[in-house]
Amino acid sequence: SMRLLNQMALGGIVVNFSMNLILIPYYKAEGAAIATLMTQGITAIAQVFLATRVFGLTANFIQIGKLLLFAAILIIIHQLLPGHLDLTGLLIVLSSGVILLFLLRIINLREILQLLKERA
Repeated sequence: SMRLLNQMALGGIVVNFSMNLILIPYYKAEGAAIATLMTQGITAIAQVFLATRVFGLTANFIQIGKLLLFAAILIIIHQLLPGHLDLTGLLIVLSSGVILLFLLRIINLREILQLLKERA
C-alpha cells in the first residue's frame, strides 16, 4: 500500500506543479496559494477513496459534507470582513469557527461533557 501512497503523492506533485505553472503568472502569490489549496483538496479526496478501497472502510459522506460546509462558511466570513487580515478579523473567524463546529454538530457538546465525566 506504500506504492499507492507514493503514486498519490507523485500525482499531487504533478497537479501542484501544473497548477502553479498556470496560476502564478496571472495571480502571483495568490495563484500559488490557490494551487496548493486545490492540490491538498484533491489529494485529501484521493486519500478517502484510497482508504475505502484498500482497507474496506466506509466514508461518512454526511460528516465530510459538514466539514466542507464548515470550510466554505468560514471562507465566506473571512472574505466578507473588510480588514480580514488583521487580528480582529482572525478572532472573528476563529470564534465563528468554534460556534459553527457546535451548530453543525461536528463537535457534540454532550459527548464532550460525557467524556469529561468519565475521565474525572
